[in-house]
Amino acid sequence: MFKKLFLGVILSLFFVVLPVHAEEKINNFVADIKINSDATFHVQEKIDYDFGSAERHGIFRDIPYQYNIAGKKYSINIDNISVNDENNQPLNFVVSNSSGQKDIKIGDADVLLTGRKT
Repeated sequence: MFKKLFLGVILSLFFVVLPVHAEEKINNFVADIKINSDATFHVQEKIDYDFGSAERHGIFRDIPYQYNIAGKKYSINIDNISVNDENNQPLNFVVSNSSGQKDIKIGDADVLLTGRKT
């Protein structure tokens, strides 16, 4: 009797439905880069991000501004940063510098996001 009960419990574990969390992923990333004759450039990125069923406050975007090429260190100036949603409405973001890159935190500490965002 005990063996049948034990076997029944073990077999029922295989049929337990657990919540499935879709993984976060970037569905699409497009960068439009315009290089001007004065050696400046304008970069516009469009990121289609899917948070899946996870609840997150936003995303991080790290952009390097220091490069080592053939033993020489090069730096570029990154300024005039703005972040907008798919309706061209401004989003909250914070920019900091660390280890030769701009760290951009996009999102709001008081708002949790799920699903697909652009």
